[in-house]
Amino acid sequence: MTALFAVMLAAMLAAMLAAMLACTDAPRSPPAAPEALAIAPPPPSPEPWSPPEGFTRLRISLTPYLDEAGLLATHEPFRIWLSERLGVPVDLRVAAGYDELGAQLRAGDVDLGEFSPYAYVRARSVDAALDPLVSYIAAGAVTAAGYIVVDAGSRYQTLDDLRGARFAFVDRASTSGYLYPQRLLVERGLDPDTAFSSVEFLGNHQAVLLAVHDGRAEAGAVFAPSLRALKAKTGISPQAFRIIGKTERIPNDLLCAAGTLAQSVRDEVRRLLLGLTVVTAEGRPVLTPMGINAFVLADDHAYDPVRDADAALRARGAAGP
Repeated sequence: MTALFAVMLAAMLAAMLAAMLACTDAPRSPPAAPEALAIAPPPPSPEPWSPPEGFTRLRISLTPYLDEAGLLATHEPFRIWLSERLGVPVDLRVAAGYDELGAQLRAGDVDLGEFSPYAYVRARSVDAALDPLVSYIAAGAVTAAGYIVVDAGSRYQTLDDLRGARFAFVDRASTSGYLYPQRLLVERGLDPDTAFSSVEFLGNHQAVLLAVHDGRAEAGAVFAPSLRALKAKTGISPQAFRIIGKTERIPNDLLCAAGTLAQSVRDEVRRLLLGLTVVTAEGRPVLTPMGINAFVLADDHAYDPVRDADAALRARGAAGP
């Protein structure tokens, strides 16, 4: 009886173990991907795409956040790719200034614009027809930081040390090159109108970094990825600079359509871009030169913090026109 009981007990334990293993091996849902990287496949076209009547060319203009030649070069694979998929030539240009981009779309001179956040907010405030299509994912996120930098060998160690320094901003419509660092400085009691010996606006982030590196400026405001872009362009290492201030996270750039662009073209451009990602062999050579991972649907409310920063500085009389 003892032997028989032992056999029965062993059989029962084996059955229980098998049941437990079956539960353990049951398929489980994979963990949710970070929001910024949850890239959905593009929605299917309702019908095969063909350019609408009268649409023979797509004109795109870029915010001049880096030098013109560099921007055109890094966007060239994107221009070719988009032209092939739309079946029409795509023209690419760089706006002369941050605010000029919005003016170009309002005037009907271009169809799409690649906006920095503050330039977009400023343009949308006077052009409600401006249509945000997609925002950018870069470095795995939909936001980035702005830096205040000095030369690595500079005597300036903190923001408080900057009184009397020669300071360089990018443009009055630049988010990380003016608006957010401006607010950071004001919050630290440094009014750029009075705290510095001189203030310059140099037009793009690369120019600011070069001015700091060469000693023409003693400190400057730039967006974080511009340090890597400078190394790729000139070989100057990010270690040549010291970061002494960091802004809040800023929403990334976005691509917008003029209100005059045919809705079917807007829809197709949006659909195409939402399916483009560096995860694929098709997307890597197109997006990698631009420093972009993928695109997400643009949400105008994501740029409300930029509007808030602008309003706060305007209330102090510190924001640009």
